[in-house]
Amino acid sequence: MKTLSCFLLLVSFEVSCHWSCHAATALPITGESVPELVEFDTAMTQFMQANSVSGGVLAVMKDGRLVLKRGYGWSDRLKTVPFNPDARFRIASNSKEFAAAAIKILIERGLIATNTPAVPFIGIQPFNGRWGDARFQDITVLQLIAHTSGFPFDYDWSSISTAMALDHPATPEEAISHFLTLPLRFSPGRSFEYSGTAYLTLGRVIEKASGLDFVTFVQRHVARPWGIHGVQLDRTEPKLRELDSPWYDSAGGSGPGQNLAAFPTTETVPYADGAEYYYESVDSGGGLIASAEGLLRLAQAYLITHGSAFSPQAGIPTTMNGDRRRWRHLGKVGGQLGGEAGAALFNLQNTNGVDFAVFFNRTDQGALSSFVPRMKSLTEKNRRLAGRQCHPDRTRGRSVRSARERK
Repeated sequence: MKTLSCFLLLVSFEVSCHWSCHAATALPITGESVPELVEFDTAMTQFMQANSVSGGVLAVMKDGRLVLKRGYGWSDRLKTVPFNPDARFRIASNSKEFAAAAIKILIERGLIATNTPAVPFIGIQPFNGRWGDARFQDITVLQLIAHTSGFPFDYDWSSISTAMALDHPATPEEAISHFLTLPLRFSPGRSFEYSGTAYLTLGRVIEKASGLDFVTFVQRHVARPWGIHGVQLDRTEPKLRELDSPWYDSAGGSGPGQNLAAFPTTETVPYADGAEYYYESVDSGGGLIASAEGLLRLAQAYLITHGSAFSPQAGIPTTMNGDRRRWRHLGKVGGQLGGEAGAALFNLQNTNGVDFAVFFNRTDQGALSSFVPRMKSLTEKNRRLAGRQCHPDRTRGRSVRSARERK
């Protein structure tokens, strides 16, 4: 789908997509300027300058209404195309929020339950016929969601494909069949350990229960009802990516490595272009692209949280949240940090009704973790924001409601 490509091919001077240069950093800023919220622009450009980040985007919602959406810096390596505020980018572990929301929907429809044994349900077997641990049979859907399954964590696609003697990068199903030959990290339900492979397995639960592939189910049943557009599977090779996706700066990660997209070739590529993951195979565990506004729209429906390292309220599994707004009234804060090669982002839900999503095209989760509290403080201290009702673009300032609520 290339419907947003025009924003990268043209430098538009329309009101909704004009751009200007920020005096302090000479970085172009796109999207509608909101004078009352200029301190957010300053925070973004200062952070980018201090951390050698060339591109980013920030979106802010107040009580379900979009109040700010701006792109900062450059979308391409040559620094000729300003960053589009509607650009879709790697959302890394924020993909898990879409997976958890999908699971919640399937539970509501009675197609699965929180206590459904996940591995027997999906029917995948160890590729070599030997189970690494008998306790795989006991892992429930809820334990996968809550990162308490003990599922082995291994995203080294080269070693997985090699161990299975494949002539291609392992698919999600093949990778899981490899994981099942390994021992569990601990007994299901006995401990907490953040696990992308657990969410990769949840993607197969979603497919088995719904009869649709993971991305299609998310698009139709999670994204569409909340007005979220453009959720897609990321592509490892730059030539296959959506035209509105940005350049991912590998400088913040490791050096060049084996091109996993062309396994078993030994050619090398930049870390962000195939040396970290084969992104097509980590779909529900971290392989989606979406816009900053899309992340915020999802955040209006579901409390987002994946453990104490990411949120103060770690014990609330996403699938059991119900109406996110009810949890907000109880003082629950949700947040999700995401990071992959050339991508660092954070999605935060605050109790004051102000949520924000921020993305940078360079990996530095440490710097991002120190930046998030500053942004959170701005959302709490900005008096103008508290009284602001909608984004100047009326079509984008509508309150976010589901299709069910609008009927």
